[in-house]
Amino acid sequence: MPITLPIPRQPQRATPRLMNMGAWQSGGADQFVERLGTRWALDVVLPSLKPEPDGRIFGAALARAHAAGDSAIWPWPQPGLELGTPGTPLVNGAGQAGRTLVCDGFTAGFVMRAGRFFNVIISGRRYLYQMAADATANGSGGVSLPLTTMLRAPPGDNAVIDVATPVIEGRLKGHAAQWTLAAYRTAPISFSIEELGDDA
Repeated sequence: MPITLPIPRQPQRATPRLMNMGAWQSGGADQFVERLGTRWALDVVLPSLKPEPDGRIFGAALARAHAAGDSAIWPWPQPGLELGTPGTPLVNGAGQAGRTLVCDGFTAGFVMRAGRFFNVIISGRRYLYQMAADATANGSGGVSLPLTTMLRAPPGDNAVIDVATPVIEGRLKGHAAQWTLAAYRTAPISFSIEELGDDA
């Protein structure tokens, strides 16, 4: 079961990374071969925390996710983005694939801006996607969202789209359950989350 990591303080730094599964092939002409599975990762550095209670609680959550092999959830940073009122967006039509997601349920006239992130929720799991260009919902709330990456799994009809509070859900990487205790504060804590790669 995914563990939502607590947010005792806003991070000092959060660095998004695109994990591109495609590759260039050389031959008669260079050609890029796109492969399913390109996904996102996030490197986070938290400021120093007081050992009690913030350091204790956060350390326990990191250790639990790391030791049990559970996935972790962390809010995806979009500083300065105006959230607006997106409505209740849903996937419009099952079995979609490729770089476009047809949706409905948006507030009429709502604009999904280029670079904005959102989740598509499939069987309780949150897949993270980014807008490749602006797209505006029509008067009925319908819109086709252009994506920077291919859909990783086909969503069902009426699958929920979370525009307001997107997160990254995935596994903790590296020495994620390690931190340094000082007399009054922990040292800054760093961790990385990578989306899982078990695409359909």
